[in-house]
Amino acid sequence: MPSRASRVAVAAPMPLDAPVTTATLPCGSKLIGSSCCPAGTEVGVTHHARPTPVRSAPPGPGVPPGPRRRDGVGSPPGTAAGPRAPRGGGRATSGLPARPLAQASSQAPRRPRVIGGCSRARYRRCARPAPPLVALVALGTVRAVTGQPLLLTRPFRLVVITTLASFLAFGATLPVLPRFVVDELARGEIAVGAVFAVHALAAVLVRPVVGRIGDQFGRRALIVGGGALTAVAMVGHLAVGSFAVLLALRALAGVGQAAVVVGTATRALDLAPGSRYGEAMSYVMVAVQLGFGLGPLVGEALLGRGSYAAVWIASAVGCLVVVAAASRLPAEERRVTIASRPLLHPAAIVPGVIFGIGSLGFIGFLAFVPLHADGLGLAAAAPLFLLCSGTIAVVRVVGARLPDRLGAVTAASLALVLVIGGLGLMGLLLTPTGLYAGAVLLAVGTAVFAPAMALAAAQGVAPGERARVMATFTLFLDLASAAGPAALGIAAASGGFGASFLIASGAAVVALVLLRRWLAPALVGAARTALAPDPGPLGPPAPVDPSGDGPRPA
Repeated sequence: MPSRASRVAVAAPMPLDAPVTTATLPCGSKLIGSSCCPAGTEVGVTHHARPTPVRSAPPGPGVPPGPRRRDGVGSPPGTAAGPRAPRGGGRATSGLPARPLAQASSQAPRRPRVIGGCSRARYRRCARPAPPLVALVALGTVRAVTGQPLLLTRPFRLVVITTLASFLAFGATLPVLPRFVVDELARGEIAVGAVFAVHALAAVLVRPVVGRIGDQFGRRALIVGGGALTAVAMVGHLAVGSFAVLLALRALAGVGQAAVVVGTATRALDLAPGSRYGEAMSYVMVAVQLGFGLGPLVGEALLGRGSYAAVWIASAVGCLVVVAAASRLPAEERRVTIASRPLLHPAAIVPGVIFGIGSLGFIGFLAFVPLHADGLGLAAAAPLFLLCSGTIAVVRVVGARLPDRLGAVTAASLALVLVIGGLGLMGLLLTPTGLYAGAVLLAVGTAVFAPAMALAAAQGVAPGERARVMATFTLFLDLASAAGPAALGIAAASGGFGASFLIASGAAVVALVLLRRWLAPALVGAARTALAPDPGPLGPPAPVDPSGDGPRPA
């Protein structure tokens, strides 16, 4: 017995020149439909079907016979083309019997024959090619088909490649610079700290200016200029003869690195669809994580088989790859003239503060886990770094859409709960098991926390202000990276590494409270716009994303 949804629905006959589409039901029946059916109309096996080619019925008394034509034209006046009658008489195999046109839409339809347990009436196929199907026909219901907007386009892949090359070049110098300062320049640990501090300080100072430049002259110019500046600084390392020259070159490299980071993060947002901004930031941060993880391995391998010059040259080549990849990005024709506006974008201050406080635990983990592992009797801390980096990369790829699906505040809240649990476990359970389990929880939380907070900072911001937003947002991470290890080091010196991790867990609790009490009210609304629509060439228009936390209030 055919289901109710598969019964024949009768409507007015379709014009002969109307476009026709066909589809197959799950039961195997052929459906013939037309674009004249409104979306959501219940259609059946003969609804809006073209007139079935038949031999015209014998004319009645006093009616002259008309010519027999395949399209039914020429049938006796006042009758509609009916189904083909089987040879030798008998009932028609499918369709409606011939009847006056005036009664075609008022008489009850005849069900198709049931063969083998499903409706399998026979229908004539359209002779001309059918247009592409733009509706999904299932059990008599026509639904519009809408696909996901593309994210991994060629320009977006170039942005990810640019980010990876930049952080590979930067990461290759991390294990080499301390040895270079101690062995080649005959300096001590304080000088090593100064080398890293001047790089971070230069990045902090220029980020607001870099954001303004990116909004006014475009992201591509920012990435190309930053990559070229960093390449010049790395080539200058080949001629370093004094500690002061090295400090100047590290400051120059910090300026270039800041420009590349702001430019790539902002360009990724420009190229991403409106409903996938969190996913775009996740992929970019995966490239950052891979660069930090693989770069030191490359640097140590080059130093072991070559010299310091090989490391500097390889890092400069990586910066040139950044320039080459960024040069192939689409040009940005629009220029935004910024008058008297503050260097720090107000929309990114609150998310940046929360992001910096919530990241103190992960920063402290990177700084003190080698010493903590030695105290627990572990042979090496490298497996912990590998476990943490691998977990972050996997979670950011698999759960790339979590910030978009859950909303920035919800995703960041869940991430902070995991961070609090991981740091608390490492602080309370001072065993290798507690360290490994806490590292996994910390890595999972960090993987979701960073893109969620980036989405919270950027949502509802005009496209011409995104670079300034990302510059302000990443500024607080630089500040946390500079102040966090010092503060947690004081706690570790007085109460041990367990106390240090517990204090970092408390900082994550503070970040969670600020997130729920300070940031969430500013993001609540009827429907959140992930980023403002972009009418210019900086990126595609951003559609409204209904799953989120609300628009940014004025």
